[in-house]
Amino acid sequence: MDLFVFGSLRDPRLFHLIAGEGGTPTETVLPDYRVERVAGTTVPMLVPAVGELSKGVLWRGLSEAQMERLDAYELPWDYSRGSVVIDGIKAGVYFADLPNVASGELWSLETWEQQDGDVSRMAAAEIALHSPPLSGEALRQQWKPIRARAAAHVRAGRETGPNEVRRAAGHSAIVKNRVLSGDFYKFRGVDLERETFDGLLSEPIARETTVGFDASLVLPYDPVRDRVLLTEQFRTGPFFRKDGNPWMLEPVAGIVDDYETPEDAARREAVEEAGLTIGELLPVANAYPTPGNCTEFFYCYIGICDLPDDLPRLGGLDTEAEDIRLHLLDRERALGLVDSGEITVLPLIMMLYWLDRNRSEIAALA
Repeated sequence: MDLFVFGSLRDPRLFHLIAGEGGTPTETVLPDYRVERVAGTTVPMLVPAVGELSKGVLWRGLSEAQMERLDAYELPWDYSRGSVVIDGIKAGVYFADLPNVASGELWSLETWEQQDGDVSRMAAAEIALHSPPLSGEALRQQWKPIRARAAAHVRAGRETGPNEVRRAAGHSAIVKNRVLSGDFYKFRGVDLERETFDGLLSEPIARETTVGFDASLVLPYDPVRDRVLLTEQFRTGPFFRKDGNPWMLEPVAGIVDDYETPEDAARREAVEEAGLTIGELLPVANAYPTPGNCTEFFYCYIGICDLPDDLPRLGGLDTEAEDIRLHLLDRERALGLVDSGEITVLPLIMMLYWLDRNRSEIAALA
């Protein structure tokens, strides 16, 4: 099968992650078309335009298995596979269907590379690990968490912490992928190697981890009334542990979505879960809650806001199956719930202690 690609699949690294190895590429142009951005998105579409040329890559000799993987990547997003004649060769091409509408703005591979290239390739790397490959419907259902995980990986690579006590990173690498399962979260098994403290290279070590997300946690605090807002939700972790009561008291929290900063996520979650508009965000800590078996990374904040008595007591989004009860508590009473053992969520405990330690400085913000 021959295929003409005109968007992000022009990037050879992304193409091979999605399609696998095989085929022969040739850079070329398709006459009488231009590549525009789909309105309201960052993705491209072909638009007829007499006399214009659209840059792309003609892939020749793709296998049926490669085309199935490419179809799964493209067709769920309102595209269909048609054909064009290019350089005298009849080749497949993905045309946008309704409701996709061209924006009138040219789509740029260079802009995609700057704004989205790293995240798209990281997402494609996860997609490539699935065996058998994800169907188009499965990929569509899992797309948002796949992209959020990819953005977390890219963010982690750009944020480097200090090494005043711990050793420098040194060499560590996956030598074999063993397991990838799950829909929302992923459970991944690998064999890895790493440098040891004596400077040698370890033998391959079998490890498993839950591949989660970056999340923003915000503890809403009213310095005038000296009170906090806590959320209460049913949590599957305590449920699976057979905890006698799986309803947890927590801060406002949620996943940092693709194209979103941790600060933006904190403010968005405060609106979605509690109907709150946060003023100043005070950074508490950025940390791994369970680094031994999970990739989750938390950005923790105190959110300065107004917490009057008449706030609603229920929150969350029905579209995300959130069933949240909201509690207004004096700071001292919240700390008392830590002492009594009713608050058992470690990030919340840490955030309450930080708030108590810094309450004098925070009071000056009132």
